[in-house]
Amino acid sequence: MNISMIESLIYGLVCGFAEFLPISSTAHRNMLNTLFGVNHEEPLMAMFLHIGALLALLVSSRSLLQRLQRELEVKRVARRRSRRQPDEMAILDMSLVKTACIVMLIGFVFAFRTSSWNGNLPVIAIFLILNGIILHIPLYLPKGNKDARSMSRLDAVLMGIGSAMTVIPGVSRVGITTSIGVARGATPQNAYKWGMLISISALAVIIVLDLVSVVTAGLGELDFSFILQCIMCGCAAYIGATGGISVMKMIVHRNGIENFSYYCWGAALFTFILYMI
Repeated sequence: MNISMIESLIYGLVCGFAEFLPISSTAHRNMLNTLFGVNHEEPLMAMFLHIGALLALLVSSRSLLQRLQRELEVKRVARRRSRRQPDEMAILDMSLVKTACIVMLIGFVFAFRTSSWNGNLPVIAIFLILNGIILHIPLYLPKGNKDARSMSRLDAVLMGIGSAMTVIPGVSRVGITTSIGVARGATPQNAYKWGMLISISALAVIIVLDLVSVVTAGLGELDFSFILQCIMCGCAAYIGATGGISVMKMIVHRNGIENFSYYCWGAALFTFILYMI
């Protein structure tokens, strides 16, 4: 993967920023690879990119994760003796996310079938169009105000299936899980929260898959300068992902994510132009 240090920083910033926006980080990685003249993405750089994004997510969500962990501990103690009852909302949030993650992990088994689509710009453009359609659907549905108390196992399964679909380049995990949640009657804030919690498990699995690819490819031809590039890419991804999460939190509290559909359709057009060039 012959790119400069500046290009690796741009790569990390853009892909990290897109990771938690409903615009498909994988599609942007492929577009940047084409612009940089890269024919094969190095799995080590992809792994550092995903590590940086996961760290940003964990740091940004630490208060929520601490609250959920605390309530789970209270629930365990409550079976014997506890001064207070656990927060029902936090427990139901975790139950919903667990079900979605199990379904998502089953779907990830088929990731190898879609790996050949990476670098196929027409396929990526088609799925960017589909991603935009999915984002646009909630505009035509009645607004809901459901939280975890009102969501069913079916809702969790649907969000898990949606998250598993993100093994397809051009489909956004955050976008599809949030859209499914909103379509099923959840508030955008709750749907996005569940999408972020699901993303923790998804990114952890992706990093493991990256590590397997790194071990399979071998490290014999890597030099110190490229390893430094990978580290810098990971740091840039952390910064970009932190910014993306902040922007997304602001957007879901104001308007929802439907307007990102226009961006996805524009990105699909740009991808087709890159392919034609």
